[in-house]
Amino acid sequence: MKKILIYLFISLNLNAFGNALTIKINLGSAPWTGLATNAAFFFKVPIGVTLTVVGVTALIINYFAYKDSSVKRSMFNLLFLLSFSYLVDLWYYTLPDITIESYTIRLALNILGIIFIAAGVSIYLRLNVVLHPVDELLQIFRLQVYRGNVVKAQITSLSIPLLGSLVFWIVSGNLYAVNVATLFSFLFMGYFIVFFDKYFFPNLKLNAQISNK
Repeated sequence: MKKILIYLFISLNLNAFGNALTIKINLGSAPWTGLATNAAFFFKVPIGVTLTVVGVTALIINYFAYKDSSVKRSMFNLLFLLSFSYLVDLWYYTLPDITIESYTIRLALNILGIIFIAAGVSIYLRLNVVLHPVDELLQIFRLQVYRGNVVKAQITSLSIPLLGSLVFWIVSGNLYAVNVATLFSFLFMGYFIVFFDKYFFPNLKLNAQISNK
């Protein structure tokens, strides 16, 4: 149990830090963060609030879609969600403003943030004890639809928030946190997760049954 808590602490902070960094630089966040950011600007509320709303919506969908769902699992995922949403806010307000003018350096830092997110996601997907709901949605696609292929699962799950951000853009005329790095995340996040599965805490194996149907 102690090891699991340590893994969760590491993964939660890697993910939250990466998300906060991409929001600060604003050259493109991970798609789910992009959706929450656009919703936050549209409704004029903190990003932590919209991250929570997005997560709760995914939580409800997952409860009915995941074959191993339970009320207990959903409650733990909700606690994880609440912790994560406000940890992103904490990291966001802790990080200084990024004033570097070089586009290349800013883009590199933004991509680094996305890599931090992939590292965090890799850890808790393998643990499969408690998950952020949007990543549990990825896990559902991975285990029940794509027979363990995390790359296909990631692209499918990230299509949802990209469409949501597009709706906010059409309605408001403004688009935030969706840029070239978002496309990078959409195309390559799954490959980074595969990389970290293999080389980052390699003894930590996927704790889940892959459907063969």
